[in-house]
Amino acid sequence: MSENNQSWSICVLCYNEEGAITTVLESLHNFLIENLNTHFEIIVVNDGSEDNSLKEIEEFKKSNLKSEIKVINHRTNLGIGMAIRTGYNEAKNENVMAMCGDGQFQLNDLKAVLSFKNDEFISFYRRKKETYTFFRYFLSNTNRFINKYFFGINLIDVNWVKAYKKKQLDSIDFEITSSLVETEIASKLIKKGLKVKQVETVYLPRIAGEPKGASFKIVTLAVLELFKLIFVLSTKRT
Repeated sequence: MSENNQSWSICVLCYNEEGAITTVLESLHNFLIENLNTHFEIIVVNDGSEDNSLKEIEEFKKSNLKSEIKVINHRTNLGIGMAIRTGYNEAKNENVMAMCGDGQFQLNDLKAVLSFKNDEFISFYRRKKETYTFFRYFLSNTNRFINKYFFGINLIDVNWVKAYKKKQLDSIDFEITSSLVETEIASKLIKKGLKVKQVETVYLPRIAGEPKGASFKIVTLAVLELFKLIFVLSTKRT
Protein backbone atom coordinates (compact mmCIF):
# COMPACT_ATOMS: atom_id res chain seq x y z
CA MET A 1 0.00 0.00 0.00
CA SER A 2 1.31 3.43 -0.95
CA GLU A 3 1.68 6.28 1.53
CA ASN A 4 -0.09 8.58 -0.92
CA ASN A 5 -2.99 10.42 0.73
CA GLN A 6 -4.18 12.46 -2.24
CA SER A 7 -7.55 11.21 -3.43
CA TRP A 8 -8.12 10.40 -7.09
CA SER A 9 -10.91 10.44 -9.65
CA ILE A 10 -10.01 8.37 -12.72
CA CYS A 11 -12.24 8.86 -15.76
CA VAL A 12 -12.34 5.94 -18.22
CA LEU A 13 -13.56 6.92 -21.69
CA CYS A 14 -15.30 4.20 -23.64
CA TYR A 15 -16.57 4.07 -27.20
CA ASN A 16 -17.05 0.58 -28.66
CA GLU A 17 -14.49 -1.12 -26.43
CA GLU A 18 -16.34 -4.35 -25.60
CA GLY A 19 -13.18 -6.38 -26.10
CA ALA A 20 -11.15 -4.36 -23.62
CA ILE A 21 -13.27 -2.42 -21.14
CA THR A 22 -13.76 -5.15 -18.51
CA THR A 23 -10.04 -5.93 -18.41
CA VAL A 24 -9.20 -2.22 -18.17
CA LEU A 25 -11.63 -1.64 -15.30
CA GLU A 26 -10.39 -4.67 -13.38
CA SER A 27 -6.76 -3.61 -13.79
CA LEU A 28 -7.50 -0.02 -12.80
CA HIS A 29 -9.52 -0.98 -9.74
CA ASN A 30 -6.82 -3.36 -8.52
CA PHE A 31 -4.11 -0.76 -9.14
CA LEU A 32 -5.92 1.90 -7.10
CA ILE A 33 -6.56 -0.47 -4.20
CA GLU A 34 -2.91 -1.51 -4.13
CA ASN A 35 -1.40 1.96 -4.47
CA LEU A 36 -3.71 4.36 -2.62
CA ASN A 37 -4.52 4.57 1.05
CA THR A 38 -7.31 7.07 0.59
CA HIS A 39 -10.55 7.52 -1.29
CA PHE A 40 -10.80 7.04 -5.04
CA GLU A 41 -13.54 6.84 -7.65
CA ILE A 42 -13.69 5.42 -11.17
CA ILE A 43 -15.96 7.33 -13.53
CA VAL A 44 -16.78 5.39 -16.68
CA VAL A 45 -18.09 7.55 -19.53
CA ASN A 46 -19.73 5.39 -22.17
CA ASP A 47 -19.85 7.69 -25.17
CA GLY A 48 -22.72 6.20 -27.15
CA SER A 49 -21.14 2.80 -27.76
CA GLU A 50 -22.97 0.71 -30.35
CA ASP A 51 -21.56 -2.63 -29.19
CA ASN A 52 -21.87 -4.39 -25.81
CA SER A 53 -19.59 -1.97 -23.94
CA LEU A 54 -22.30 -0.49 -21.71
CA LYS A 55 -23.61 -3.95 -20.82
CA GLU A 56 -20.12 -5.09 -19.82
CA ILE A 57 -19.54 -1.94 -17.77
CA GLU A 58 -22.79 -2.36 -15.88
CA GLU A 59 -22.20 -6.08 -15.33
CA PHE A 60 -18.73 -5.36 -13.96
CA LYS A 61 -20.09 -2.84 -11.49
CA LYS A 62 -23.00 -5.07 -10.46
CA SER A 63 -21.03 -8.29 -10.09
CA ASN A 64 -18.27 -6.65 -8.09
CA LEU A 65 -20.55 -4.34 -6.09
CA LYS A 66 -18.06 -1.52 -6.47
CA SER A 67 -19.70 1.57 -5.00
CA GLU A 68 -16.69 3.64 -6.06
CA ILE A 69 -17.52 3.06 -9.74
CA LYS A 70 -19.86 5.57 -11.39
CA VAL A 71 -21.25 4.97 -14.88
CA ILE A 72 -22.32 7.83 -17.13
CA ASN A 73 -23.96 6.98 -20.44
CA HIS A 74 -24.13 9.32 -23.43
CA ARG A 75 -27.07 8.08 -25.48
CA THR A 76 -25.29 9.13 -28.67
CA ASN A 77 -21.61 9.47 -29.52
CA LEU A 78 -20.60 13.04 -28.61
CA GLY A 79 -16.87 12.60 -29.26
CA ILE A 80 -13.80 12.39 -27.06
CA GLY A 81 -13.84 16.07 -26.15
CA MET A 82 -17.30 15.92 -24.60
CA ALA A 83 -16.53 12.56 -22.98
CA ILE A 84 -13.50 14.13 -21.28
CA ARG A 85 -15.53 17.13 -20.16
CA THR A 86 -18.24 14.88 -18.74
CA GLY A 87 -15.70 12.91 -16.74
CA TYR A 88 -13.94 16.02 -15.43
CA ASN A 89 -17.23 17.66 -14.45
CA GLU A 90 -18.36 14.58 -12.51
CA ALA A 91 -15.06 14.14 -10.65
CA LYS A 92 -15.14 14.87 -6.92
CA ASN A 93 -11.64 14.11 -5.64
CA GLU A 94 -8.43 16.12 -5.36
CA ASN A 95 -6.65 14.70 -8.41
CA VAL A 96 -8.36 13.98 -11.73
CA MET A 97 -7.21 11.99 -14.75
CA ALA A 98 -8.86 10.68 -17.93
CA MET A 99 -7.73 7.59 -19.81
CA CYS A 100 -9.19 5.63 -22.71
CA GLY A 101 -10.77 2.23 -22.21
CA ASP A 102 -8.52 0.51 -24.74
CA GLY A 103 -5.75 -0.48 -22.29
CA GLN A 104 -2.95 1.53 -23.94
CA PHE A 105 -2.02 3.56 -20.84
CA GLN A 106 0.35 1.63 -18.56
CA LEU A 107 -0.96 2.15 -15.03
CA ASN A 108 2.43 1.61 -13.37
CA ASP A 109 3.56 4.88 -14.98
CA LEU A 110 1.16 6.67 -12.65
CA LYS A 111 2.96 5.52 -9.50
CA ALA A 112 5.61 8.25 -9.59
CA VAL A 113 3.04 11.06 -9.55
CA LEU A 114 0.28 9.79 -7.27
CA SER A 115 1.06 12.92 -5.26
CA PHE A 116 1.84 16.20 -6.98
CA LYS A 117 1.90 19.88 -6.06
CA ASN A 118 -0.96 22.36 -6.23
CA ASP A 119 0.92 24.63 -8.65
CA GLU A 120 1.57 21.95 -11.28
CA PHE A 121 -0.22 19.46 -13.49
CA ILE A 122 1.03 16.24 -15.05
CA SER A 123 1.44 15.68 -18.78
CA PHE A 124 2.29 12.10 -19.72
CA TYR A 125 3.88 11.53 -23.09
CA ARG A 126 4.51 8.59 -25.38
CA ARG A 127 8.12 8.40 -26.51
CA LYS A 128 7.40 5.53 -28.90
CA LYS A 129 4.23 5.11 -30.92
CA GLU A 130 4.84 1.90 -32.83
CA THR A 131 1.18 1.47 -33.76
CA TYR A 132 0.85 4.91 -35.36
CA THR A 133 0.25 5.15 -39.10
CA PHE A 134 1.97 7.81 -41.21
CA PHE A 135 -1.26 9.84 -41.15
CA ARG A 136 -1.47 9.76 -37.35
CA TYR A 137 2.19 10.80 -37.08
CA PHE A 138 1.43 13.70 -39.42
CA LEU A 139 -1.55 14.80 -37.32
CA SER A 140 0.45 14.47 -34.10
CA ASN A 141 3.41 16.52 -35.36
CA THR A 142 1.14 19.16 -36.88
CA ASN A 143 -0.75 19.44 -33.61
CA ARG A 144 2.49 19.83 -31.66
CA PHE A 145 3.66 22.59 -34.03
CA ILE A 146 0.37 24.49 -33.67
CA ASN A 147 0.42 24.12 -29.89
CA LYS A 148 3.93 25.50 -29.65
CA TYR A 149 3.69 28.43 -32.05
CA PHE A 150 0.04 29.47 -31.66
CA PHE A 151 -0.65 28.64 -28.02
CA GLY A 152 2.79 28.68 -26.42
CA ILE A 153 2.44 25.09 -25.23
CA ASN A 154 5.71 23.24 -25.57
CA LEU A 155 4.45 19.81 -24.58
CA ILE A 156 5.80 16.59 -26.05
CA ASP A 157 2.39 14.93 -26.29
CA VAL A 158 -0.54 17.24 -25.62
CA ASN A 159 -3.11 14.62 -26.65
CA TRP A 160 -2.01 11.93 -24.21
CA VAL A 161 -3.07 11.40 -20.60
CA LYS A 162 -3.07 14.37 -18.20
CA ALA A 163 -3.56 14.64 -14.45
CA TYR A 164 -4.88 17.80 -12.84
CA LYS A 165 -6.08 19.09 -9.51
CA LYS A 166 -9.87 19.25 -9.45
CA LYS A 167 -9.68 22.88 -8.37
CA GLN A 168 -7.57 23.65 -11.45
CA LEU A 169 -10.29 22.26 -13.70
CA ASP A 170 -12.98 24.11 -11.77
CA SER A 171 -11.17 27.40 -12.43
CA ILE A 172 -11.55 27.02 -16.21
CA ASP A 173 -14.45 28.17 -18.37
CA PHE A 174 -14.65 25.34 -20.89
CA GLU A 175 -15.45 26.46 -24.43
CA ILE A 176 -14.08 23.63 -26.60
CA THR A 177 -15.97 20.39 -27.26
CA SER A 178 -13.57 18.57 -29.62
CA SER A 179 -10.37 16.63 -28.94
CA LEU A 180 -8.70 20.05 -28.53
CA VAL A 181 -10.17 20.30 -25.04
CA GLU A 182 -6.85 19.21 -23.51
CA THR A 183 -5.09 21.96 -25.47
CA GLU A 184 -7.58 24.45 -24.06
CA ILE A 185 -7.01 23.22 -20.51
CA ALA A 186 -3.21 23.19 -20.75
CA SER A 187 -3.12 26.63 -22.39
CA LYS A 188 -5.31 28.23 -19.77
CA LEU A 189 -3.49 26.64 -16.84
CA ILE A 190 -0.10 27.70 -18.20
CA LYS A 191 -1.45 31.24 -18.63
CA LYS A 192 -2.40 31.12 -14.96
CA GLY A 193 1.24 30.38 -14.13
CA LEU A 194 1.01 26.68 -13.41
CA LYS A 195 4.00 24.45 -14.10
CA VAL A 196 3.93 21.30 -16.21
CA LYS A 197 5.59 18.09 -15.11
CA GLN A 198 6.13 15.83 -18.14
CA VAL A 199 6.37 12.09 -17.50
CA GLU A 200 7.35 9.47 -20.07
CA THR A 201 5.09 6.44 -20.42
CA VAL A 202 5.03 3.13 -22.21
CA TYR A 203 2.48 3.11 -25.03
CA LEU A 204 0.88 -0.32 -24.92
CA PRO A 205 -0.82 -2.07 -27.86
CA ARG A 206 -4.60 -1.96 -27.82
CA ILE A 207 -6.17 -4.90 -26.03
CA ALA A 208 -8.80 -5.15 -28.78
CA GLY A 209 -10.64 -3.11 -31.36
CA GLU A 210 -9.53 -0.37 -33.72
CA PRO A 211 -8.06 3.09 -33.01
CA LYS A 212 -10.51 5.98 -33.35
CA GLY A 213 -8.39 9.07 -32.66
CA ALA A 214 -7.79 9.88 -36.33
CA SER A 215 -11.34 9.32 -37.57
CA PHE A 216 -12.74 11.79 -40.10
CA LYS A 217 -15.33 13.02 -37.61
CA ILE A 218 -12.78 13.72 -34.86
CA VAL A 219 -10.24 15.38 -37.15
CA THR A 220 -12.87 17.56 -38.85
CA LEU A 221 -14.31 18.83 -35.57
CA ALA A 222 -10.82 19.56 -34.24
CA VAL A 223 -9.92 21.57 -37.34
CA LEU A 224 -13.11 23.62 -37.07
CA GLU A 225 -12.54 24.30 -33.39
CA LEU A 226 -8.88 25.22 -33.91
CA PHE A 227 -9.88 28.68 -35.12
CA LYS A 228 -12.28 29.09 -32.21
CA LEU A 229 -9.54 28.16 -29.75
CA ILE A 230 -7.11 30.65 -31.30
CA PHE A 231 -9.76 33.36 -30.87
CA VAL A 232 -10.59 32.31 -27.32
CA LEU A 233 -6.99 32.26 -26.12
CA SER A 234 -6.02 35.49 -27.82
CA THR A 235 -8.98 37.62 -26.77
CA LYS A 236 -10.31 36.27 -23.50
CA ARG A 237 -9.02 35.94 -20.01
CA THR A 238 -8.66 32.49 -18.49
